[in-house]
Amino acid sequence: MAFGLATYLMSCGWGFQRSQRTLLAFAGAAPAATVATYSLLGSLAFLSSPPAVALCVIFSGGTFLYAATMHILPEVLSSGGGARMSGAQLAAVSAGALLPVALSWGHHH
Repeated sequence: MAFGLATYLMSCGWGFQRSQRTLLAFAGAAPAATVATYSLLGSLAFLSSPPAVALCVIFSGGTFLYAATMHILPEVLSSGGGARMSGAQLAAVSAGALLPVALSWGHHH
């Protein structure tokens, strides 16, 4: 991710020092957000229960999947020249969506 950001910033004509400062802020964002989230979940009693933590993780994963899908699927659909997915592409997307369900079958906590 950082390599892609650095490449993008350099291609936009940003100087090395400015790009380096931006990458430093980018690299520090994840640990800072982790500490803030941990503090928030620990300080609010209703967010520290296992079901609430599970909902937060599901929301986070769903947000990631939504963003990835909105950026990748239009490119996949346009690369074939038409607006339809091939059978192999549809099968791959379906298998990827159903794989977590199949892996969790019969698994209880």
